[in-house]
Order: sequence, then C-alpha cells, then structure tokens
Amino acid sequence: MNIQELEQKMLSHGDNNIRLVRINEAGISAKSRFLGNLVVSMRHFKEGNDEIFSVRVNLVSNIAARANTMGEKLSINKFEAYISHSDHTIRLGPASGAQLEETLQNLGIGTYAFNWLLSELKRIVPNYGFNPFELTLPESMTSSAKERLMAFFTKFGISFNFVDLEQRNGTLRANTPTQIITHYNTDKIQELDLEEYLFSLIVDRHKFESEISKLKSEIERMGEESFAGIPKKQLVKYTLLGCAFTIIFIFVLIL
Repeated sequence: MNIQELEQKMLSHGDNNIRLVRINEAGISAKSRFLGNLVVSMRHFKEGNDEIFSVRVNLVSNIAARANTMGEKLSINKFEAYISHSDHTIRLGPASGAQLEETLQNLGIGTYAFNWLLSELKRIVPNYGFNPFELTLPESMTSSAKERLMAFFTKFGISFNFVDLEQRNGTLRANTPTQIITHYNTDKIQELDLEEYLFSLIVDRHKFESEISKLKSEIERMGEESFAGIPKKQLVKYTLLGCAFTIIFIFVLIL
C-alpha cells in the first residue's frame, strides 16, 4: 500500500489520541483561558504490514477557522512516521516535509509533538531502522532558519548528510528508535489533565447558565411594568420623540 492510501485510510478508520497542552510563554498564556491552549492529536492506523502515526498541532483558536479547509489543516503542523513491518523500517514524513507555521515556532511546540511521535516508535518498534529522509532546503530559507531546523533534528540524535557545498540538498539519517534522544522542555510546555479541564469548563458553563436564567427572570418581571426601570408608556413616548428628532436631523443635513 502506498503512503497516500495509508494516510487516507488513517483519516477515516484510524484511532485518535488527544492531548491538551499550554504554552508557558507570556505572549500565548496571556490569551484567554481556553483559546490560548493547544490541541495535540496523534492518529494511528495499521493494516497488514503497514502502520502509520501522525501527530498534528493546532491552537484552539485556529481550529474553527480551519474547519472548512481540510487540505490546509492536514498539511501543516504535522509529523508522521510510516512503519513497514515486512522489512522492519521506519520512514519519517510527511512527504512534503514536516511543517510548523511561523507563529508556533520557537515555543517548544514542535519539539513536544515530535517527541511524542518518537516516544511511540521507541515503545512499539525500538529496533527498526530509519530510512534516510531526502530533503531539499529552499533557497529562500535564511541561514538562521536553516540553523534552527538543523538544531531541531540533531537534538533528537538525527543527523544531516548534505551532498552539496551550500548545504541545501541531502538526507536526514538516524539508526533506530532506541538510539533516539526523546525529550521536551517542561519549562515551555505544560500538559493539562484533559478530563479535569473539561470538567472545570462544564462547571463554569453551569454557573453561566444559572446567571442567564436569573437575568431572564428579572427582565420578564420588570417587563410587566417597565423596561430598564422606565415605565412602558414613557419608553414608547421617548422612542417616538427620538425617531422624530432623527428624521428631522436627517432632513436638515440633506437640505
């Protein structure tokens, strides 16, 4: 089975594991309690001798905006591993290259997601070999961006093997998951207890609904005699006077 077919089957039949994490950075954690969090999901699918793991990351605030753009949603902030049990090998992906949008870079997010993927490989296929991952770095990539990319992979024990003097074309190489260094910066990323977090949201919603119910009852009671403390007869009179004044003012402007 080719990689594209495996990915499509994973989306429709694969298992999905969700984690909720918070970024311990001033610019992110200062956002609202819910929208400043990250959803990290790992999809997994196995069929015959083929297996695939896919880890994706999204800010909660971005998910709604991407709900109708499935292609974009699945092509960015993603790390994948394709496992062949017939020849005991692992291929890192996606084929288009692991991508992390600029707003999520340098916050420990990519490290956390890739660490989760590699930790799973160490658990289930510790002695499988990695296939070399061909890569071409675009000319538009700056030297600092290239250095960050190289530092990202090398801290996991994955090495670059360039074949040109400009260090743009080459392969990523690693031996086995056992030799991979897995870690993430707990000072930057905090895992949240999803069950506890959702429970707290439900409690907050219940409090909000109770307040809304009280407010509705108060409005209905007041509506029988007045609105916002103004008797109904006076409210109608003031409304009509206001409309008349507005019409006169408009005619004055036109003339």
